[in-house]
Amino acid sequence: MRLMIESLNIFKQFTNLSKDQKGLFFIFFAALVPLSYKLISPFFIIAGLGEYTIIITPTLYVIGFLMASSIAKRSITVKDILFYLFLVTFFLLSPAFYPSSLNFVEENTQKFLLNVVPFFFVGLCMSYDRDRDVLLLVARIGFWAQIFWQACLLLGFVEMGESFDDTLGEQMETAYGFLFSLFFLFHNAIKRRDICDLVMFIIGTFLLLSMGARGPIIVLAFYILIYLIVFNTHKKKNVFKKLIVIIFCFLFYYFLTPIMFFLSFYAEQFGFSTRVFRSILEDQMTNLSESSYRDEFYGNVWDAIRNDNTLLGYGFGSDRLFTPTGGYTHNLELELLVSFGIIGGGLILCILAFRFLKSLQHGGETKIFSFMMLCLGIVSLQFSYSYILFPSFFIYLGYNTALLRTNAKELKAYVR
Repeated sequence: MRLMIESLNIFKQFTNLSKDQKGLFFIFFAALVPLSYKLISPFFIIAGLGEYTIIITPTLYVIGFLMASSIAKRSITVKDILFYLFLVTFFLLSPAFYPSSLNFVEENTQKFLLNVVPFFFVGLCMSYDRDRDVLLLVARIGFWAQIFWQACLLLGFVEMGESFDDTLGEQMETAYGFLFSLFFLFHNAIKRRDICDLVMFIIGTFLLLSMGARGPIIVLAFYILIYLIVFNTHKKKNVFKKLIVIIFCFLFYYFLTPIMFFLSFYAEQFGFSTRVFRSILEDQMTNLSESSYRDEFYGNVWDAIRNDNTLLGYGFGSDRLFTPTGGYTHNLELELLVSFGIIGGGLILCILAFRFLKSLQHGGETKIFSFMMLCLGIVSLQFSYSYILFPSFFIYLGYNTALLRTNAKELKAYVR
């Protein structure tokens, strides 16, 4: 009952936001809850405007940036625009330096430069200290959007391919799009001891397990484990309480089999996918040879990196040239190294690592949120997707840039 009452308060929370906060809500909702498009598009179709569904997401961004224009002006600098223009130029001209990347660049120019890289500006407008209430609202609405979407799938209102056992098929894109909501709900449940958010997180985790995609589960498990052991500190008996967490994790792992059997039974009863449950029960979650040919992907791409005499790589999307199926590598580090070589790719990876470590200079919850965004934009790319087609990677880059600028301003103020 309290959960339903709390849900109704979501609308009240939205109306209480300032104009700038409402603008940020539209921006973050469109960026961090990809289901927003799927939830709005049916209304267009019912109204006979199906051909105009393409304007839904851009409209949310336009409304958001207009309402939050004062924040956007302070957050986005000339340097940021020049960075975007540099990426555009480098991407378009790269076939001159990497002829083998010509086909990939021609096929992905529009999506990469218009639908992926601009998310860098979304991250630039993000500040945990200022936007915590907005981000929490986005996470909560994202949860209910997921509940509604899964209900539509189960009731047959939305067509989707089924697996061999007549349950719902794999929902990898939906699962990754659900991670932000789960990350933030867990964080708020721990820090604010909010029971409603904890209940939503538990239900959401069950839904995530039932989407048939293993990568998001590993990312979520990594986030929770590092969050509890490293980032969540206690004022009293910190070491003792973290020891309790570690013991609990071992107990959870010990009883993992009966827990998975129990959850798998109910997932199958509802009609959800049981692929992840089977993977855990059959010890295939971290078995590379059972991970959709990733062992062959990694091996072939690593061989290409070692055989690169120029040390400058093969160009954008070149990992597709060396995988057995012509798909992406499913690993950020290998993709960058094969694209730009030990020199270029190695430099990019060093910069990413340095920038994250520097972002940890912020204390408290800001540091935790930085880790959250790292999991969303970087850790996810260890198992699935390609950074070229993954907006969350550029959201992380933008947020990390904004955070480092805050660090620099605070340092200057301290020196003065």
